[in-house]
Amino acid sequence: EPLPITNNAVQSIPLVRPAALDAAGSKELRKAHRQLLRGIRDDPPGTEAIAYYDMDMQPITAYKGDMWRVRGTQIDRPHISIHNHPSGHTFSEDDIEAFISSPEEIILSVVGNGGQIYMIERLEGYDAAGLLHGLGEMMRSDPGYNSTPEKYVSFMEEFLKGVGIYGFRYIRKT
Repeated sequence: EPLPITNNAVQSIPLVRPAALDAAGSKELRKAHRQLLRGIRDDPPGTEAIAYYDMDMQPITAYKGDMWRVRGTQIDRPHISIHNHPSGHTFSEDDIEAFISSPEEIILSVVGNGGQIYMIERLEGYDAAGLLHGLGEMMRSDPGYNSTPEKYVSFMEEFLKGVGIYGFRYIRKT
């Protein structure tokens, strides 16, 4: 079930400090997370949206999607993308694959409808192929990883905890 977007959820969005942003940029990122949720608060539950920012947190473009789905676009310069997850849960394997296929995307951030923040960022010397290979290996070693929503979320959290060995940083604030 999608979580409702409440004023309390919007105000409780935590400040996160990715390596690619300074303190002012991190504050602007929190404002962007809040703005994204406010922009769909009155839409049907389950609506997703995505927004893109340059590395100075200046808006590039934004899209509103449908129920449980939003499609992004390719941006040809270093950028940050944020989108919401109505469930309040972390990244999906589709999110990770889209992030890897867009090398100019430095930070991918998800804001849950309940105010949760999940972020993955590329660090210097990252290994995108290794990350995808690692995800594939974990999926093959646990064929039931997506048999229930709870198992899937747990599987993805476990995978994301280990992305540091591939030159990525995962941040989770709930």
